[in-house]
Amino acid sequence: MSGALYTAAVLAVAEGVLLRSHQRLGWRLDVVVVCAITLALAWFFYIDRNLLVRIYIQNFGYGAILLVAALKLRSLVRAAGSSTRHCSGCCWPSRCISFRGHC
Repeated sequence: MSGALYTAAVLAVAEGVLLRSHQRLGWRLDVVVVCAITLALAWFFYIDRNLLVRIYIQNFGYGAILLVAALKLRSLVRAAGSSTRHCSGCCWPSRCISFRGHC
């Protein structure tokens, strides 16, 4: 149960980051990923009792989720291209178009 909730939390973070740029992973993929990781964790808890494999499933699974989200955001970097410039007049790097050191 905790593995499903933790997986849902990682997916919520990925979806939240993507929603800021009007993109999504989609609810179908979310359900498939939660089910796949939860079933894999259950298998290696109830059937094969292997803690190391469960740790790897979580680490690589969550890494894959965030990697897919990052790959979906690559189009934003390419679209910005050379039009990005150093931000001036703001206090927070998250508000900058391109953060290169300090604002």
